Amino acid sequence: MSDEQAEQEWLIEGFRRALKRLNETISKGDVAPMETFIPLFETLHWLVAAKVEPGLEGRDEWELARAVRFARNRVNHQWARALSLQDKPFPSVQTNVIGGSRFSHPPVVKMWCWLPLSGLPAEDPEHPDPKGERLYEDRLAEHLALEALDAIAVAL
Repeated sequence: MSDEQAEQEWLIEGFRRALKRLNETISKGDVAPMETFIPLFETLHWLVAAKVEPGLEGRDEWELARAVRFARNRVNHQWARALSLQDKPFPSVQTNVIGGSRFSHPPVVKMWCWLPLSGLPAEDPEHPDPKGERLYEDRLAEHLALEALDAIAVAL
């Protein structure tokens, strides 16, 4: 690597910092879609630029990184809104005064999740990605937005 080229660790640090901003935005709850789009766009771009997939080969996080790259391509090239607020059950535990605890029916809360594949723009016919599409559908679609990104960050 030449002295003029950024080190991979810098790119990974860019991903971590962008992910922190995305976490901070998502933790606010019901914010305008633009407020999540901007830090998500940045987070996805840093992750793909860091080319982390080879270092995750053979691990569960490789599939997550590959699915995220698919999402990044739709966001970056087709300006897709990849996240939406979705109703998700939020389990609660009640503790009885006389001992023991039990789960009650979970209330539903709004959480930022990856859109289903059908909610993303159609693929560019010049750049099909059936493997990425399958992994997105299996690993990201309708799951909490931060689960995969946080898991990748921990793996790095």
